Amino acid sequence: MDSVWVSSENSPTFEISITADCVALHGNIIQLLSALTSFVRNVREARSDIDAVSRELHSLQTVLELLEEDADLSPPDLVERTVVVVKHCSSILDKVEASITILNDPGLSKQQKRAQWLNSGVSEISDFRATLEAHRIALGLALDLIGVYVS
Repeated sequence: MDSVWVSSENSPTFEISITADCVALHGNIIQLLSALTSFVRNVREARSDIDAVSRELHSLQTVLELLEEDADLSPPDLVERTVVVVKHCSSILDKVEASITILNDPGLSKQQKRAQWLNSGVSEISDFRATLEAHRIALGLALDLIGVYVS
């Protein structure tokens, strides 16, 4: 979802932007969690790695919900930077979903899906999980800064 802002002095525009971006990302997470579950049904060996990504996505959802609630309390400069991180998260989710779509191609047999998973999927998903974790931590720090700013 694209957001438009005028300047860092325009706090309400940033609040709308971050709220809209968080809501959109939350929807993308729900969709991705469904795709991940479907993939695990076909490739059982992927369960522990996919569980790690799912946990990261659930944690990210919590952070996004808190950011939505606190958007009006945030200093404009922090909101501007937070919006960038949220957009990067959205980009990462798109990449994870594209990867899972390829790995879970309905034209492939379970054995082919398993082979693809073992050949490239494990490392790809591990990298995505680490990147999601880093972004979740950055958003968590933004929440902490909002708390300090409000105090």
